[in-house]
Order: sequence, then C-alpha cells, then structure tokens
Amino acid sequence: MRPVRTADVRPGRRPRIPSDTGPDRAAGSRGLSLFELVVAMALFAMVATLGLQALSGTVQIGSRLGEVSARVGAESRAVTLLRQDLSRMVGLRFHPPGAEGFGQSALSLSPDGLQLSFSIAGQHDDVAAPIIGASMTAGLQRVVWRLDPASGQLSRQIWPGLHPAEARQQAPATVWLTEVASLQLRSFSRQTGWVAGVRPEAGSLSSEPAPTLDNLDGDQLLLPDYSSDRLPLALELVLTRRNGDQLRLLEVLR
Repeated sequence: MRPVRTADVRPGRRPRIPSDTGPDRAAGSRGLSLFELVVAMALFAMVATLGLQALSGTVQIGSRLGEVSARVGAESRAVTLLRQDLSRMVGLRFHPPGAEGFGQSALSLSPDGLQLSFSIAGQHDDVAAPIIGASMTAGLQRVVWRLDPASGQLSRQIWPGLHPAEARQQAPATVWLTEVASLQLRSFSRQTGWVAGVRPEAGSLSSEPAPTLDNLDGDQLLLPDYSSDRLPLALELVLTRRNGDQLRLLEVLR
C-alpha cells in the first residue's frame, strides 16, 4: 500500500487509498498472448516428438537384442548336443529293421551330404532327455542328424538301439536349429589326412581293406555300399547359416 501523501488529504474529505483490484492490477496480471501460446505448444510438441523417437528406438533395440539372444541360445543348444553326440561315437554297425547283411557303417554320410548318422554309447543325455525322453538316452543308440535344405531346419532322430526290431521304435525328429544353409563334413585318417566326407581309419576293429574307386581327380573314394565299423581319427563338421555365419565343430575320436 502506498503511503498517503499530504497533498491528497483535503479538508472534509477522506484520504484516497489505492485499490489492489483496479486497472493498474489488471494490466500487470494479464494472460498469455496468442503468439506466446503457439510458441509454448510448438515447444511441447517438439519435446513430445523427441521423447517418442527415443522410446521407439529403445523398444527396437530391445526387440533386436531379444532376437539375437534367442538365436545365440538356439545355436548354443544345438552345438552342445552335436558335440555330445560326436564325443560318444563308437565303432559299431547299425542294423535297421528288416535289413540284411553287414548293416550300416558306424559313421555314415548320405550321398547328398544332408544326413549324418552314427552309432553312439554313453551316459544319460541331459540335453536331449527333456525332449526325446530319458528312457531313450542311455546305452547304445543310433543318432541321425538331417538337414532339410528347403526349410533350413536341422533335426535329430534317435534309434534306441543298434538292432531295432520295428521302424516305429525310432523317435520323432526334433528340430534343433533353423536357418541352416549347408552341412559339410571332413574326416582325418593317417593314410589320407583331411578329406571331404567320411574316410575310416584302416586297421581298427575290422581287418578287411576298405574298397575304393578312383575318380577322375585320382582321389580314392569309398564305395557307396561299403559298410564299416571303423572310425576316422577326427571329424570336422561345419554348419553354414543362411546369413553366412559358420558353426565349426572339431572332434577327436581317439
């Protein structure tokens, strides 16, 4: 409140006291102008847009990390199981139901290179047991890894023995890896070193020489119908994904 000046006081009149609600007060408490309101709304819209972009980027990064984690987890499980199978390989032939003769080789790769099968023995398979059943993971078995080039799926099947009586004893195929483009196998023996496909080591378990056929390059190839209980000294298995990544396993069998 302003002090009352002496000049404002006249005889017979009351002194004039300024009002807090008069025109002076209204002029000092006016609202935002239209221009100021537009500027404020523009700033708010800009901040909201930046926040939305940051949130969207965070969600995309989280989704991408989830996909990568799932892919790495699937690769890890498949490689672990493959390595377990290879480490349990034994030099025993497999006799499928209704087959006669010597049976299938202890280690066999199909002519098209899409199916790898071999005999295994060992302890309880903790990785595969939850899917194929604990009762089918102990003792001698025949494991079949198969690649479907159309779907890119790598699946695994188990025969619960090396002399099954019926075809229905084979467990259903379980897909362990997807987006696989190719499967490549190399084997190592003292006589030939590293060669593509399966080349058993001579002089083990079986005394008969492995029949061979000379190809145009002068290499020695096993006859396709030859059955052997021999195993190479080492194997190299390479799985190539459709994105170009490679999973390489090297297993010494002796």
